[in-house]
Amino acid sequence: MGRPVSGVRYALPLSRAIRIAASDAGGFTIGGVVIAERHTALRSEAARLLAKGIEGCGYFISQTVYSARPTQRLLRDYLRDCRGAGSEPRRVVLSFAPCGREKTLAFLRWLGVTVAPDTERAILGAADPLAKSIEICRDNLRRILDEPYAGEIPLGVNVESVSINRDEIDASIELFHALREVLAGK
Repeated sequence: MGRPVSGVRYALPLSRAIRIAASDAGGFTIGGVVIAERHTALRSEAARLLAKGIEGCGYFISQTVYSARPTQRLLRDYLRDCRGAGSEPRRVVLSFAPCGREKTLAFLRWLGVTVAPDTERAILGAADPLAKSIEICRDNLRRILDEPYAGEIPLGVNVESVSINRDEIDASIELFHALREVLAGK
């Protein structure tokens, strides 16, 4: 994880902490966080992943995905950067979460998750918002996996609940089954 607050100086830079932990005889597996929305022309999240992988991160876990496009762009550029550096891509675990309420959408946006206005309208305007969000997550995973990089970057899937509401928590199990079917090619 990075810094919880910017501008604070820490005695041990993150890159050095990763190297120390990765080289420990205890055999730690070090992971990092990836936020596709940070990947822009001015700030390359792909380059950050490459550097952290070289330092010793064995995998990365994404922020919740509600828009496939930023993740597709990031993974494409990450593979390109890995090839350019002669480095094997590290596993990227893609996170998905069901969402059926405006309050949950607001929380996702607060976390920095991209939720397009049409996606928000589709979820909140649906007769069954949770079923619609599961459908959107399933379609996003399909889009991500339909790209050429999918066979070259080890990908994983994480299903989580970002809500305290029972129906949204229960929907995470439905989402798990829906995404498992996508991974199985159904």
